[in-house]
Amino acid sequence: MARPNCLEASHLYAICCRNECEDMMGHLETNIGSATAPPKRIAELVAALSSPSGSVGAPRTLSDALLSRLDQVAASNGGVVPLHGRLFAQWMHHAYPRECPYPHEVGSTSPQTPDEWMSQTGQDDSQASQDEMRKAVAADSCGISWGPGGASQAKDCGGDSELPWNANEELLQVGHAPQAAPAAA
Repeated sequence: MARPNCLEASHLYAICCRNECEDMMGHLETNIGSATAPPKRIAELVAALSSPSGSVGAPRTLSDALLSRLDQVAASNGGVVPLHGRLFAQWMHHAYPRECPYPHEVGSTSPQTPDEWMSQTGQDDSQASQDEMRKAVAADSCGISWGPGGASQAKDCGGDSELPWNANEELLQVGHAPQAAPAAA
């Protein structure tokens, strides 16, 4: 469980919500049976996979943008998609935005529980007010523009705003102990 999925109920234990993406990844791993797969095979499996929470139903047709991103992941990895890479995790986030967390690059974030954040900032509550939420949205350069009377209008961000993408790959690699050099004769 990731720390942001947990609330510290006391100094002895935490209450955590399950990461539904892990269940979906387990399904893919079982059906693929390998650490990599062709994008077409992954697309077939994902199109037939509904989310555990029911927010994404199956069968479904994957968008052209989503399929294109999967092909890009494969192109940057020798024609196959590594299931345990940051780019595939990012793709899964776009396919299942409520279930699969965004995979930040290593070292770019410092996850905290709500209790840790409140302790560090001195805030009494971890909930943002309506005004704070509007300010955060207004500060987003690719977000929503609030007009008179609360009317909203999407800003033109250029590029593919449907699937914001960070192309930096990070692969999970299992470390191996260094081999001893053969003895000289």
